[in-house]
Amino acid sequence: MAISDTKLRNIHGKPYSGLQEVAAADGLSARISPKGVIQFQYRCHGKPHRLGIGRYQSVSLKDARQITSDLRNLYFSGTDPQSYLYRQITIKDRLNVMFTTSAMGALGSGIDAEKAAIQLRLIRLLP
Repeated sequence: MAISDTKLRNIHGKPYSGLQEVAAADGLSARISPKGVIQFQYRCHGKPHRLGIGRYQSVSLKDARQITSDLRNLYFSGTDPQSYLYRQITIKDRLNVMFTTSAMGALGSGIDAEKAAIQLRLIRLLP
């Protein structure tokens, strides 16, 4: 079964007895509990451990795919996605990224725009 938003909407919150995990491309998968709770995960560079991306409807399928793409780009640029995702981010860090990203174009601050955008998407996942 391929992952689609229609299938996830039909499964979400209803009793489910199908496959426990449905894999998609690029390391993205959806784990589905018997109660119909759907959790997106990313398989880190082919290793058996996985990173939780978030639950369906809090994180859309489109966002999960984008975050997976971002995590793959981090890995290929030499950064470990697991340590990047789970590092403690302070409020000061969050504000820094927000202000830096919004001011980047006008000020030409030299900060890597792609990395700042990835940070913003991942920060939104943190509690």
